[in-house]
Amino acid sequence: MSRQKTDGLTPRQCDTLNAIVKLKGAKGYPPSQSEIAGELSINGLAAVRHHIAELCRKGYLEHDFNIQRGLRVLKTAPVFSK
Repeated sequence: MSRQKTDGLTPRQCDTLNAIVKLKGAKGYPPSQSEIAGELSINGLAAVRHHIAELCRKGYLEHDFNIQRGLRVLKTAPVFSK
């Protein structure tokens, strides 16, 4: 069964948010965009930036551009059934 949009997030946006939560839990601080890309096996940062922007727009993340690693999770991603 293919994954469908849930709660306004695409499956890749959900994966991105889950990667941020996982990496933050492991390190104790928010991940860099490069670390997120590595976790998702993405070669370029443009897709990561796009997903972060969309997650901010949808109210899942807050991004403080004035500090490095300025991501804050406001709510967690829904669970997809595969």
